[in-house]
Amino acid sequence: MLNTLLRMMMLKYTEIFFLGVYFTPAIVGYYDLGYSTPMLVLTLIPAALQTLLTSAFAQAYTKDPQCLGRMIDSVYKLTMLIVLPLAAFGVFFAPRGIVLLYGADMAPAGVVAATFCILHILPLVSMPLSMAITVKEQVLRMLPYMVLQIAINLALDWLLIPRFGMGGAMAAVAGTFILTIPWRLRAVRGILGSISFPTGFFIRVLLCTAVLAGCLAPLARHLNLVTFFLLGVGYCLLYVVLLRLLRIIRPSDVADLRGLKLAKVNRLLDLLVGKGKI
Repeated sequence: MLNTLLRMMMLKYTEIFFLGVYFTPAIVGYYDLGYSTPMLVLTLIPAALQTLLTSAFAQAYTKDPQCLGRMIDSVYKLTMLIVLPLAAFGVFFAPRGIVLLYGADMAPAGVVAATFCILHILPLVSMPLSMAITVKEQVLRMLPYMVLQIAINLALDWLLIPRFGMGGAMAAVAGTFILTIPWRLRAVRGILGSISFPTGFFIRVLLCTAVLAGCLAPLARHLNLVTFFLLGVGYCLLYVVLLRLLRIIRPSDVADLRGLKLAKVNRLLDLLVGKGKI
């Protein structure tokens, strides 16, 4: 997780550098705010859990060296449960939230923030993989791929930002991920063996959160700061209700998540699926 956040910060500042060279300080401010706000919201809880999850990886790996695939699946599912509802809400409500928090003058940052509510999900793909690599003490093998990622990002910044401004900066971030992820996954596969991704679980949670946030989206323009936060609380409560009603978290998912053997995760599951359910 630390490597992921470090990479995200480095990529951010390359875009800011190029925007500062070619555009006004106002444009730099819009981009900085639009980038930083969703990153803080989306990574706050995963970052707080990072030490606990890495410890769980290490303990499980010590007992069973073949368990990493199962642990990776479990962390993916936990990350999705936490991050996807926040990202979906941000896509539809970030523009209004930026205006309410920072004033109408910062409205251009709202579109950037909504876009990064999607883009910031992408680097989180590597979070459980990084934990597994750390447990296997193979971190240095991934260093060349970080250098490659930075080099490609700088090249895309140079090509896109002078012509397209903030749009080019966002395209450079997305393009860097798309162009480098096959190479990075290939390297990870060489270290860990096969890599699985809980696609079905991802689709179920994504559809639930996107449809819910989309249905509430027409309310955005009518919100003030107080009702904005009240709607956010209501959205979270409705999300929990839908998880239960639609049985999005299936017994196999619960078993995977309880397999992390973390008290905080178990309490979250008690809230989402009912106390003590497998």
